[in-house]
Amino acid sequence: KKKFIPNIPAFNTDAYLIFTSPSTNESFTIKLDYARNIIGINVHPKNMKQYIVVDNTDLFLFVQSFLN
Repeated sequence: KKKFIPNIPAFNTDAYLIFTSPSTNESFTIKLDYARNIIGINVHPKNMKQYIVVDNTDLFLFVQSFLN
């Protein structure tokens, strides 16, 4: 399930990862909202897309342990 987030400040970012491409001038930001089970993906300079994660136990625990 995906939808555009019209109000990005309302997205509660608990963690984010930034990827850049050396061959192009694009960058990708993946934002995680642990409480609402949401991943936001932003391909700069476009709008952020929101994806609701149904089974988030492995993904969010991995990200939390990786960042700590």
